[in-house]
Amino acid sequence: MRSVCAAPCWPAMIGADARPASSPRSGLIRCAAWCQPTATTFRISPDRQSLRRRSWSTGFGYQYYLHTERGRAGLTANRREFCRLLWRLWSPNWRFDDATFERTAGSFDNPDFVDVVIQSYRHRFGYAPGDPALEAIEQRLAAKPRIPVPTIVLHGDGSGLSQPESSVAHRPLFTGPYQHRVIPVAGHNLPQETPKAVADAVLELIQATA
Repeated sequence: MRSVCAAPCWPAMIGADARPASSPRSGLIRCAAWCQPTATTFRISPDRQSLRRRSWSTGFGYQYYLHTERGRAGLTANRREFCRLLWRLWSPNWRFDDATFERTAGSFDNPDFVDVVIQSYRHRFGYAPGDPALEAIEQRLAAKPRIPVPTIVLHGDGSGLSQPESSVAHRPLFTGPYQHRVIPVAGHNLPQETPKAVADAVLELIQATA
């Protein structure tokens, strides 16, 4: 069956994790994020303090705030304010209006929203346990298996998180047809900021894997 996964950030990570075992008739659109960041990968980092310093300087400092109970309390009490701030930091050129934000903000009221966010950011650094039933998969992904399916990476030139050249280093992880495209002005949330660029990439992969 033909399938194309197109997503930003967390969903893109899940897509990348699933692709090593996928059919060659699959495809992957990655709207630039880290590639396959497993908890094991962070735990075995030879210099986690250096990683932390780099993260603060490149817009990822909020993650360490969420490692603390003060961060959990802050997110619980200020869900919309916290997430609106991140949207602005991640996509400084995106002039989204209140209606656009509110279409997503309703999900922040889900009863498990805070727990899911906290678990994700703590688990990836080894500060919270994962699901024991998935540990075997975690270990396989920690070996960074190559991704064989056709892939198009889209990276916003205006991202507040990372420069376009940062995702170039992921190229060795992909063994199938691969393209790296820089989207001018756009930031981190490409499906909402530049839906046509994302849709065009999806259609291209569908044709390529037909």
